[in-house]
Amino acid sequence: MADTRKCMYLYHSWLPALEALSDAECGRLLRCALQYSATGQASDLPGNERFTWPLIRYQIDADSAKYLSKIEKLREAGLASANKCQHMSTNAVKEKEKEKEIEKEIENGKERRANADAFAEFAGDNADLLKALREFSSMRSKIKAPLTDAAKTRLLSKLKREFAPNEWVAVLNQSVDKCWKDIYPLKSADQQPSPARKPKQYTTAEEYHSRETNINTSQLDKIRSLIGGDS
Repeated sequence: MADTRKCMYLYHSWLPALEALSDAECGRLLRCALQYSATGQASDLPGNERFTWPLIRYQIDADSAKYLSKIEKLREAGLASANKCQHMSTNAVKEKEKEKEIEKEIENGKERRANADAFAEFAGDNADLLKALREFSSMRSKIKAPLTDAAKTRLLSKLKREFAPNEWVAVLNQSVDKCWKDIYPLKSADQQPSPARKPKQYTTAEEYHSRETNINTSQLDKIRSLIGGDS
């Protein structure tokens, strides 16, 4: 198997062997090393660099053998095959997607904590108020209208602006009970809806004729005389 690397290693341990060489000799030696690493063929070395060349060539050969051995092991394990590379790429994509999901969960968690902290900061030591605020937020989520940060700010501002502090909990609970998206003034007892009217009763002809008349004979005669009828 040919060495398909596009590079070769240069070692600091070569420096002592190069100290006695001129710049020209070092240049020829380096060019020879690169040529040998790429093609396996070495050029002729006319100067003192030829005495250093065996050391360089030995290290190049050792590096090449080590590289080829590693590639062979990878091939045997199937890691160098196209399918395995594709599988590794797919795993990498899945890992990236998983990382994005984790990052998204972290951001959502930060947002939820920020929202909770806004309620906690507004409620202070009032545990009932904090509970009412969170129940209102939970209700909004259940009716598919979750509170945004801006909506939360408007809610707290409206509470302070339009309602007395002693009404806050009751106002929030009223909206929770009725599944209202907003908060409104409290409904008092005298604002309860009036009872429904009873339907109007109608008398049928049979009922009318079956009723007993209270008109006596004298009254009937008087009516007949007025209308010109017979007595």
